Amino acid sequence: MLQNPTSIPSSSTTKTPKNKNRFPTTEHNPLFQVVTDLLRHDATEIDERLDRNPWRRTRVLNLAKSQIRKAYVGRGDRHAEFDVQKTLSTLLQLRLTKPAPGLSSPEGSIILNTLETSIERGMLNALDRFVPVTLMAEAPFDPLAFQQYLRRMIKESRSFDHPFYVDFLANHATAEDIRAFLEAELSIDGRFDDLVALAQLGFSGDAKIVMGENYYDELGRGDVSLMHTVLFESALAEVGAIVRESQEVPLEAYEAGNLAVVLASRRRYSYLSIGFLAATEFLVPHRFQHFMTGWLRNGLSEKGAVYHREHISIDGVHARDWFEKLIGPEVAMNAEARWDIARGVIFRLRNSERYLDSLYQSLAKGSVGNAA
Repeated sequence: MLQNPTSIPSSSTTKTPKNKNRFPTTEHNPLFQVVTDLLRHDATEIDERLDRNPWRRTRVLNLAKSQIRKAYVGRGDRHAEFDVQKTLSTLLQLRLTKPAPGLSSPEGSIILNTLETSIERGMLNALDRFVPVTLMAEAPFDPLAFQQYLRRMIKESRSFDHPFYVDFLANHATAEDIRAFLEAELSIDGRFDDLVALAQLGFSGDAKIVMGENYYDELGRGDVSLMHTVLFESALAEVGAIVRESQEVPLEAYEAGNLAVVLASRRRYSYLSIGFLAATEFLVPHRFQHFMTGWLRNGLSEKGAVYHREHISIDGVHARDWFEKLIGPEVAMNAEARWDIARGVIFRLRNSERYLDSLYQSLAKGSVGNAA
């Protein structure tokens, strides 16, 4: 439990791990294997098959409960957590991927929805353990003071000046290290435009405008060549990063991507999502300055750096608008929104620290490019 809401505790140390495996492998993922098999079928067919075989339905649900419990109860089992996060990532793709016309789809299956919801709840309940019980008492009612409270929370967190960015990327990372980092980032940065589009549902007025402007910037302000997904692909190409369907990423990267999608796409988490996304926008300019130092130090091109350089300037504006024109007015209308907005910020900081600790251990300490 957090003792100080402006300080997110470290999730792990940065000592060199004895085992340099960055994440568990597929052989340890029984739930993922079961769900992958189910996803080969149409939603109706999945549910009808399991209705005819209730023992199998029970086995699937019990396996999910077991893996979720192992992942999030007590000290947690990383293999089980990887299994449920990889499974959730696969299920969430059904919300984000446009299917080919006329093809059947597993989307809408009752059993798959049950599994997805169960994993979401396990993940969010685990994150809530890091939310201080004093949060609502300490979060100011005044909208301006609340904005300042959140900014201070972010700046004083360990994730703001994390050594992965401040030291490793800036001063030591090789081009190969940067490639490995960008491949991990795919699950987080690859579709930020979709996250903003999902998050704005149900909002109105200035809040809608702020998110709409953010979305339009993500779309390159109408120029396809400047769409941020296209610019990110240029950065990947510059360092030879390969996007593979079977590509594994660190557990914490799966969690980061899953958390962002869950919060943005479920209306019940709308205020959590704007806290999460506002914190993301606030963190980016400071971090990408360090990234650019390492990028240029490796002699990589300005063309490949457009994505990150663009975000240094534009996300500072976005962060200001999210706080002043979105969070402030929402809190002024409903002071109870403070709870979920602040929780969303804490969720982002907690996940970010776990993610960067993992990368720091695997790249800086275990070093892909032997840079450290």
